[in-house]
Amino acid sequence: MIPRRSHNEPHPGEIEMQTRSGTKLAGRRLIAHIHDVLSESFKAFIEAQFMFFMATSDDEGRLDCNYRGGSPGFVKVMDGRTLLFPDYNGNGSYMSLGNLRVNPNVGMLFIDFETQRRLRVNGRAEIIEDAKVTAQFQGAERVIKVTVEQAFPNCSRYIHRMVRAGPLPTEIASVCA
Repeated sequence: MIPRRSHNEPHPGEIEMQTRSGTKLAGRRLIAHIHDVLSESFKAFIEAQFMFFMATSDDEGRLDCNYRGGSPGFVKVMDGRTLLFPDYNGNGSYMSLGNLRVNPNVGMLFIDFETQRRLRVNGRAEIIEDAKVTAQFQGAERVIKVTVEQAFPNCSRYIHRMVRAGPLPTEIASVCA
């Protein structure tokens, strides 16, 4: 499907809700913060995170949202338009990867609960099963490559302030139930 508008243009549903809520000007201001490349500050923020949430969709538009985690730096920013992150074994359902096989559109939400910041990244994902690429990530079965189409900070107003209760896991679990 070929998009009919640029990724920075609001769609009719957004315009309707902004008009009804009196936030059309705020919506227009947000567009100025949407970039198609990752700035240096975005890169640093992403690589400092130990988790993110990933939204995918199947071939009929049914959504799925998944948690992805690892040690800080497990998401590698290769350049201003490319992210790589490992795929570890899980419960064997392959919901997210199955979705990516039929619909490469992906949304990523990085949240730092300690500093109360978040960043949204939208793009197109590709599953990489090349051993040389996978070897860059200890324990990975494959790697997901995301070509960035949109990156923008998201309002931190309602992010709960949380602190880690303990250290991050250092081992990759062999099976998740």
